[in-house]
Amino acid sequence: MDHLLGHLWLFLYRQDTTLVSIFAKDPILRSLRTFLLLFALSSHAAAEPSASAFRAERLALRVEAGVGSMLSDHQREKLRYSDLAMQGTVRLGYALVPLLTPQVSFAYWRFPSERGEGFVASTTAGLRVSPPAGKLGRLFVDGNLGYSRTGEDNRLGADIGTGLEIEVHRSVALGPVARLGWVAQPDSKPGPSDALFWSFGLGAAFRLAPPAAPAPAPAASVEDPDRDGDGIADRVDACPELPGEKSDDPKKNGCPPDKDGDGIVDRVDACPLEPGEKSDDPKKNGCPPDRDGDGIADREDACPAVVGMKNEDPRKNGCPPDRDGDGIADAEDACPQTPGVKDADPKKNGCPPDKDGDGIPDERDRCPSEPETYNGIEDDDGCPEKKQKTLATLEGEQIRITQQVNFKLDKAEIEGKSSFQILDAVSAVLKNHPEIREVEVQGHTDDKGDAGYNLELSQRRAEAVREAMIQRGVAPERLKATGFGKKAPLVPNTSAANRARNRRVEFHLR
Repeated sequence: MDHLLGHLWLFLYRQDTTLVSIFAKDPILRSLRTFLLLFALSSHAAAEPSASAFRAERLALRVEAGVGSMLSDHQREKLRYSDLAMQGTVRLGYALVPLLTPQVSFAYWRFPSERGEGFVASTTAGLRVSPPAGKLGRLFVDGNLGYSRTGEDNRLGADIGTGLEIEVHRSVALGPVARLGWVAQPDSKPGPSDALFWSFGLGAAFRLAPPAAPAPAPAASVEDPDRDGDGIADRVDACPELPGEKSDDPKKNGCPPDKDGDGIVDRVDACPLEPGEKSDDPKKNGCPPDRDGDGIADREDACPAVVGMKNEDPRKNGCPPDRDGDGIADAEDACPQTPGVKDADPKKNGCPPDKDGDGIPDERDRCPSEPETYNGIEDDDGCPEKKQKTLATLEGEQIRITQQVNFKLDKAEIEGKSSFQILDAVSAVLKNHPEIREVEVQGHTDDKGDAGYNLELSQRRAEAVREAMIQRGVAPERLKATGFGKKAPLVPNTSAANRARNRRVEFHLR
């Protein structure tokens, strides 16, 4: 096709036809005729048999448009050309190699002037050098020399340019272009009256045929087997029994992808971005070792054998929470908010030392070998009041009181100094035993009266005791109020004395 096109244009150019006559009358059209002649010659030459056959995808059409100005003093001062010039160019090139492209060009420059518009119409041939610019595309530098028409004169003209072509499609590239043009005076010798001008604009390149698809990889043969069928022959396949992908590294060529390089291919690697180790568990295969299974790799886990939580402090990362920092995890610490010591007794583990067991740590116990008497009198000093009776003691799962909390008849209002001393004593026990997480304040009645009413009254009395203990410094979350009514008597309700015993408040550890 290109061979026929070349002969056609040569024929038209040689014949004295109407078309040729039209081309001869106008200077711009005469320049265009010369451009078409050069295109025909290049097409004719490209179609000739040679050692390297013509390849359509190497043929590219380039278009430029830009604005600029006249640089030479003669044209600016004597011809009064303005500061703004416009230019458009069409180029046809054939890349001998990706770096080197011969090209023919038709360019038109327009220069407004106070005396009327000036122009330069050029038909040139030249050479373009296009080194790659990484992911941006290709830089280029070109130079062109040929025939220029300006006014009624035929002159020698040239231009040089540089720019960048960024591929936006398989067959299209765009980018900026800067160009410097020159037109000689009639004697064709360089001089001060030669025209020198420049422009800056946008260029577009169009491949006239898309790049040929890459040839398919040759099928493996008996002489060049490919056992895994990945298109990479066994002789160069580092993993000949596993389908993989091509790689420039001979040690990885033909192997499945393994981004973290741990030897476990990505498709079965549960942690493809972190080097790990093999595991029969698909959820752990390829992941860093994590013996305690807390999701923190052993290499970053300060407590690799104990389930913990993440912490920004490397010394605590992966360790169980330990609010008081005594080295005993909260889950095993009977006093998680008070630094203590290890103890075989789970109820004392993590609590401060307390030799006399009164709940007051030795460091602030004035009588560390004698238990405090909880009677509402100086219950925080750790010393017993010899002449005073103990009002509250910690016994097993209950804080026992030696006297009853009294209420006004048929009401939930606490009365009597001794009642408040009892609550002082119970509150002191709780404050001195932080390992006690929660206490249930129980309200009970005798069997007289309506069962529903008694249940409601016992609930209100339990809540009144709870509120009084909160006022004495016991944390609300450590106290729960429950009314039982007449459902849990201590003794049968067969006498007034027994009924008095059954009307009571108790404190049970939860």
